[in-house]
Amino acid sequence: MKRKNMTLGDVAKKLNISIPYVSDIIKGNRKAEKYRSKIVELLEIKE
Repeated sequence: MKRKNMTLGDVAKKLNISIPYVSDIIKGNRKAEKYRSKIVELLEIKE
């Protein structure tokens, strides 16, 4: 997220989900395939 100069809050706001939920997805604690792919696309990262 540093490369894109975005915070967890920025990602959460763009996806209309909570910050803890974004954190859990990024850490791998939740599968959330629908949002995982959107996060990957938003941050332009590889899964």
